[in-house]
Amino acid sequence: MPNGNQSELPIWQLDMKLHISCGQWIRMTVQLTSNHLGYFEFRLCPKLSADELVTQECLDRHLLTLADGSTRFYVTSEIGLFFPVAQLPSDVVCDHCVLQWRYTAGNNWGVCKDGIGALGCGPQETFVNCADIAII
Repeated sequence: MPNGNQSELPIWQLDMKLHISCGQWIRMTVQLTSNHLGYFEFRLCPKLSADELVTQECLDRHLLTLADGSTRFYVTSEIGLFFPVAQLPSDVVCDHCVLQWRYTAGNNWGVCKDGIGALGCGPQETFVNCADIAII
C-alpha cells in the first residue's frame, strides 16, 4: 500500500498551481472553526525526486520565520481566519516542495517545566496539513 506522500499518487503528476520565488514573503490563510489556543508553525521540505519521501526531519530543517522574527504564530481566543506571514528560505529552489502547517494546541491541562500544573503545559494535541508548492 503506498504511503500518503509517495510519488505513485496522482498529486506528483499535477502542475503546481502556486509558484513562489525563493526568499519571498508569503501570506498564509488559516481557518479555525474550533479554537484550541496554542500556536502555528510552518515548515518546508524540498523534494529532489518523485521517489523521495517527505520526512519530518526534512521539514524540520526549514522552519519558516514569521514577519515578527519568530517561528511561532500564537493563536488568540477567537475563531475564524488568521493570516500569518512567513519568509521562504532564500537558498531553496524546487519544482516540488512540501509546505507543512503544524498547529500545536494549548488547551490541555498538564505539568509545566517548573512542576506547576497549568493550561497549555505538558503534551498537547497537534494538527498537521501540507501543501505542494514550487519555489523558483
